[in-house]
Amino acid sequence: MPALPSINLQNVKFDSGSAPSLFFILKLCYNKNMKKVNLIVLAGGKGIRLNVKARPKVLFEVKGKPMIGRILKTMSKIAEINKIIFVVGFRGQMVIDYIKSEKRKIKSAKAVEFAWQRRQLGTGHATLKAISYVKNSPFPTIVLNGDHPYFGGKTIKNLLNKFYQAMAENRPKIIITETQIDKNSNFGRIIKDRDSNVIKVVEVKNATATEFKIRQGNVGTYLFDTRWLGENLSKIKKDKISGEYYLTDLVGIAVAQGEKVPAAPVARRIDAIGINTFDDLQQAQNT
Repeated sequence: MPALPSINLQNVKFDSGSAPSLFFILKLCYNKNMKKVNLIVLAGGKGIRLNVKARPKVLFEVKGKPMIGRILKTMSKIAEINKIIFVVGFRGQMVIDYIKSEKRKIKSAKAVEFAWQRRQLGTGHATLKAISYVKNSPFPTIVLNGDHPYFGGKTIKNLLNKFYQAMAENRPKIIITETQIDKNSNFGRIIKDRDSNVIKVVEVKNATATEFKIRQGNVGTYLFDTRWLGENLSKIKKDKISGEYYLTDLVGIAVAQGEKVPAAPVARRIDAIGINTFDDLQQAQNT
């Protein structure tokens, strides 16, 4: 853990008769060192529905630039990055070679690492492969998809702001990103309680008629308390149908532990565009 910065308490004013509490001092120190973040980028997918075996999905181009290249461009503008871990799998060396050729642009990152997911067993499994690189970090960790070519820095900063604002009440363990969706959208539906906290995410194929009408969709990007993430990833159960492990299950795990799960909207609707099919790719090209 990095050392907390020194604070000169002689320059801090207190009310008459009061003394600085340990919490107050730690808060001052934390504010000096805050808003750093780790990023885990999931970039190991095959792109099965794209049906192209010559290259991994994240190297498909959108407007003349590989999707992962667009993610790198976004990262180059974010000063708050502490460490980046790219999870690679299918034709992973191609992804590594591309990122290494471009990573000089990410000057703010303390380190850039690569984790291998040899078998593509879902987002939870992919994140598990990367967690060892950040598990002792005092900073939160954002997990995002490498096939979201327009995902922007402002949405990342919105997540960070939501996280640090919520610390006044309780350090959130997970924040989910959401977007407004159309009625026929394939986004998972976000179910909330009366206080607008997320209680679960329901995939379209499993949604009831009432749940299907919900217009808040799960973008698939999450901010986690890093230590909590490391402690709970292994609790994700294998999906009985797909045989994969999904990060969305962590929402239910957090709720079962009594945690509040807030949602943060994307800064722009195009931030939510993910590429799974050629229709998605064409939509992204025309955006």
